[in-house]
Amino acid sequence: RDWSSDVCSSDLQLGVTTEALQEYRYAATQVGLSSEEMDQALSQLTRRAGEAASGTKAQAEAFDKLGVSVKDANGNLIPTGELIPMIADAMQKIESPAQRAAILMDLFGKSGQKLEPLLAGGSAAINNLRNAAHQLGIVLSSQQIQNADETADKLAAVKTVLQANIAGAV
Repeated sequence: RDWSSDVCSSDLQLGVTTEALQEYRYAATQVGLSSEEMDQALSQLTRRAGEAASGTKAQAEAFDKLGVSVKDANGNLIPTGELIPMIADAMQKIESPAQRAAILMDLFGKSGQKLEPLLAGGSAAINNLRNAAHQLGIVLSSQQIQNADETADKLAAVKTVLQANIAGAV
């Protein structure tokens, strides 16, 4: 199994580190979302944060409504994994369910409303789930993922050699 392509290539597409991706995938499953739904939400948020940073009005307004900046004090784009807890805290201040739903849709696309249970507890609840993923040993380091990928490559090579030897013997 090619673990690095499952996780490492996703970080480029989704805008989060491999560690944050694993944390958020676990958190998603704890509130009834699939990993695919979480990946979609991360992808959408990454895209919309980038658009807001480059001045796209609709996306900038969605972040402004929450009082969340997509850039840090140095003007660098805040990583998507760090934006989610900020958004969760800001969402708690929005009393209208309709307004919350509209903002979630603006930030996360179609998967936005599905994220309501994850965001409802604010950053504390999200960070607790992320920490739980580490405590359960679910989050693999980049080195562990690379080692698993190298092992899978070696096993594939052994399989090829065995098949060739068997074919030669037959």
